[in-house]
Amino acid sequence: MAGLIRILIMLIGLQSLLSGCGSDGQRSPADLLRLTVSGLSAREQYTFNGESVGTLQAGEEKTVFSGTVQRHDGLKLKQIGGVTLLSSGSDRLGDDGYNPSALLEGLLRHKAAVKLDEARSDSGTACLIVTPRKEQSQRLWRERLDKQRKGVRTLRASDNSGLKSLGEQDWSARMSTLQARTEYVLLVDRHRLVPISLTENSTLTYNTKGSAKEEKRRIAFQFHGFH
Repeated sequence: MAGLIRILIMLIGLQSLLSGCGSDGQRSPADLLRLTVSGLSAREQYTFNGESVGTLQAGEEKTVFSGTVQRHDGLKLKQIGGVTLLSSGSDRLGDDGYNPSALLEGLLRHKAAVKLDEARSDSGTACLIVTPRKEQSQRLWRERLDKQRKGVRTLRASDNSGLKSLGEQDWSARMSTLQARTEYVLLVDRHRLVPISLTENSTLTYNTKGSAKEEKRRIAFQFHGFH
């Protein structure tokens, strides 16, 4: 009996939260982010299309990919027209840039700043601008670049071929001077509380081989097929 009462209390609390934070039904940006992360995690299946664009010294590099999350299969990620390059028993593969669920959970976990872009929002959709702390952005990019250099996780062979050619001294200099600024634009379905799109924009600066370099990186996801 006591267990049933606790369950009823939890359900009432959840209903109160979902029915609206405030009498006008408007939720705060932080609430929208939290509920969207929960909404995505609760889905049995969803798919996404994405692209990764890097503006490097040699020019622009672009990769197009797609992913499917099925709770009994985990995350499957592949290049368009290519083979499945990532597969796991879970969709929690780490916030390495190609897993939108982990990216969003990381922003929530590390208490990133959230604000509403009213100009790009309406009654059906909310545009959230999410800005992680500087140290969180740098940690994320150090992990990404380190994994790419080791060939642990990548979409293109070219992602880590140039990194592997760096000597340990040059690599250490790059990592010790790396500065990263990152901002996310998250478009949320206000009614279903799931993401419509997620775009990450980053600027990286570092020293390598005695000179300063700057790279701009963009990773964009479009979500659909929620079940």
